[in-house]
Amino acid sequence: MENITLVPVWLIQDILVLIIATLMIFYIINNEERPKIVLMQFIGFVFFYAAAFENVAVSMGLMGNEGFYAYGRSILMIFNIPLTVPIIEFLIVYSTLRVLKTINIPSWTKPFITGLSAMIFDFSLDPVAVKQIFQTSEGIIARWSYYPIPGEPVIYGEPVMNFTGWIYIAGYWTAFILIGEWWHKKKGYNNLIGYIYPILASILSLVCLVSPLSNFFNFMGPFFPRTSNMQWVMLIALSVITVGVLVLALVKFWDRRLLAL
Repeated sequence: MENITLVPVWLIQDILVLIIATLMIFYIINNEERPKIVLMQFIGFVFFYAAAFENVAVSMGLMGNEGFYAYGRSILMIFNIPLTVPIIEFLIVYSTLRVLKTINIPSWTKPFITGLSAMIFDFSLDPVAVKQIFQTSEGIIARWSYYPIPGEPVIYGEPVMNFTGWIYIAGYWTAFILIGEWWHKKKGYNNLIGYIYPILASILSLVCLVSPLSNFFNFMGPFFPRTSNMQWVMLIALSVITVGVLVLALVKFWDRRLLAL
């Protein structure tokens, strides 16, 4: 068995995330109309989308490739990443979508708003993770360590595009899940389709995530290099677009509320 160093701060954080995840599962069981399907969304996102991509990126970082990253080890791991990492990501996306389902806004706006929510949460999580540096059995490592390529724009020691990325990482999955929910409803809530579409949506999201489309959103690749200031341009542009979509959705929501009075 591989030796790991128990870092109390990381252990406490993992326990808190697992407690919140447990509460979320009970919430889903008690409040969702089709809880088994939503739990399949949870499984699909964690294991077939987030964990799959994170493990590829971490593996590249562990092989010494610049532009990738690594995590400090936890008790519960999915290969090279702590189990709690993709769980946190799902908690953010699910909670945002759950709030959006309580208000009457166009479905096409939800991937943008979910992406904006994920980016905002990431701005609060990553700066803490990169500063939690400890001596472990693997050497000196942070909870999350990024290895930028020389010359690329950074925030808190991380590439600017890391924050941009959360707009489309959450957006891809939300878009495919909404399509899956539409398909499920159109087929009369067929059980087989209900169990299939969350996994299929996660795999399709992963395909989009590793496609050239992501680098276009990151820094308008291949037209500009990763080291260019286009990382800043794309972060600002996508942030403005998603905020604009949020404002538009809220205006439409309040217009409907006023017409209903």
